[in-house]
Amino acid sequence: MARSPDAPRGRAMSRRAAVAGLVVALGVLGAAAALLLAYGDRRAPDGTATSGTAAIGGPFALTAADGSTVTDQDFLGRPFLIFFGFASCPDVCPTTLATVGTALEALAADERIDALFVTLDPERDTPETAQHYAEAFHPDITGLGGTQAQIDAATDAYRVYAARIPLEDSALGYTIDHSAFVYLMGADGTYRQHFSPVSTASEITQAVRAELET
Repeated sequence: MARSPDAPRGRAMSRRAAVAGLVVALGVLGAAAALLLAYGDRRAPDGTATSGTAAIGGPFALTAADGSTVTDQDFLGRPFLIFFGFASCPDVCPTTLATVGTALEALAADERIDALFVTLDPERDTPETAQHYAEAFHPDITGLGGTQAQIDAATDAYRVYAARIPLEDSALGYTIDHSAFVYLMGADGTYRQHFSPVSTASEITQAVRAELET
């Protein structure tokens, strides 16, 4: 039987689609695993929720655009938001940061809190790049970078899943598959709650206000 001239191309497209699907699936599984680890101490053997504190957050030391070192201690005394992503992220990062920016805009002047964007891509994102990217969504969002070791320590503390994925057919060379939660941390630096990419700006605004009232 004659083989269609489009068959090789079809098989190649199928393979690329399968690879793309696998990458997405791994990302979902990685994010779920990260969150499961964070909540592992809050689950009874039957999987029901129990009391306890999520193991999210902790010490970090990162670099600001002006070259200064920023640590978790700098934010004690007031709640803050923190999100991990990268400047060349095509979708979830700009969407999420836009939501955070809208949430901050809805807060009154005396309700404003710090919001941090930590790059997962120190190879391409300098602290200056991270800052310029972050403030494009709201002037109160601070971009932070650092060495790979510093980024790794911060992602470990916040249970952030991140994996470098090669892109053979792209000028970028690689992308980073990552979990995309925005964390609300309390004035004492401990985890309060998180927001997914489908959370709304009003949900974040309301949560911040509730936290400020505690």
